[in-house]
Amino acid sequence: HPQPVFTPEELCRLVTANPGDALAQVWPHPVGRLVPGAAADLVVVAQRSPDVFANLIGATERDLRLVLVSGAARYGTTTLMRHAGAAHPTPIRVAGRSRQIDYGDSAVTWPSIKAALQAVRANP
Repeated sequence: HPQPVFTPEELCRLVTANPGDALAQVWPHPVGRLVPGAAADLVVVAQRSPDVFANLIGATERDLRLVLVSGAARYGTTTLMRHAGAAHPTPIRVAGRSRQIDYGDSAVTWPSIKAALQAVRANP
């Protein structure tokens, strides 16, 4: 097996804190870190490894428990979406698991998205 180029921690920082630091030069609020005033985009995954960075890298769609975008719950388990205050959750199934998705607009639901996609497929 070839030796990894990056450690799990370095790899995670390459897609979070490092780009966030670069964007901080031009954006009005911090990104890529959990600090006061930041955009608060984050994911919560099931713990499969004691190394938090390896755990994140190894996570699959079945491990994803919650996604927050700008502090708003957008995807996750029913319990975590409720606790995170999801405003308009729609039940869906992902990889055989029950999940909820919230598009941030009560008029947009998973069935409405599927219907729109089917309409485009029928009349491209």
